[in-house]
Amino acid sequence: MGIAAVKKKAGPKPYLEIVTQEVIVEEVGPRFRYIGEIGLAADSLGYQEHVPDYVMNNVTGKVDSNASPSFMALRGGWEMMMDRMVFGLRSILPIVKTVAKETWKFNNANMQTNDLSYTLTTVDFYGGYLFSKLLEPLGGIRIAKGEQVRENFYDQNNVRQNIGKSTETITSVNLFADLRGQSESRQIGFGYLLEGLMPLSVSTTNDLMPGFNFSAGGYTLAISGNIYYAFSPANLIKGEIGYTLVHYNGTDWVTQGAQRAKWPTNDTQDLSVVLGWVYSY
Repeated sequence: MGIAAVKKKAGPKPYLEIVTQEVIVEEVGPRFRYIGEIGLAADSLGYQEHVPDYVMNNVTGKVDSNASPSFMALRGGWEMMMDRMVFGLRSILPIVKTVAKETWKFNNANMQTNDLSYTLTTVDFYGGYLFSKLLEPLGGIRIAKGEQVRENFYDQNNVRQNIGKSTETITSVNLFADLRGQSESRQIGFGYLLEGLMPLSVSTTNDLMPGFNFSAGGYTLAISGNIYYAFSPANLIKGEIGYTLVHYNGTDWVTQGAQRAKWPTNDTQDLSVVLGWVYSY
């Protein structure tokens, strides 16, 4: 009898299981966000000057002036958010101005009238920190240029005076501090801004008085509120109303040759309405 050989069926070969695991790496470093804004503003001004020691016809008295010019301006800005830190710039650029009647009084009696237009251009550079949506302090430098144009001078008897057009230019470098915030709402919300400003340097010149250059201290206080509507995650429209008071202390009398002049104490009140678009990316 022959011997039968039985071949054992080979079992499954051992195998090596390789497990692939997805690794999620979180980017290390600051998170950046950019915000751009542009708007159209209408500014209605109330402007006053005060001279307590003016001499006319050998009589010393007070001179007060009053006018209500207005202008329209483009307002724009750009910000970079780095985590909770913010760096930005913003600007006001006048595009249209109106002429108002400026009235001067000596001891409350009519003294002079003239036409006045007034515009203000500013550029701000600033930084800040976002503690919360409702609490974001900012601080920075503002470079400003105010321009007042006067013409068509008439005396108290309504007789036109032989005085040419006068352009007064006020340039300043200022230190400012802001506090701003906005609601937590994602679609419809509100915001606010409080501001205080102190001039570091001021230069005031008038082309009818060459050689005179005046400088005086002062301050600016401002408050504004806004309401916005986000029509997409990155876009919103914003309406804003604000009030600003700009005060300069004025100077003493200065004599150069046959001319004697001073920069009066002056106050500018600005009521502004702004409609703007804000884009973030």
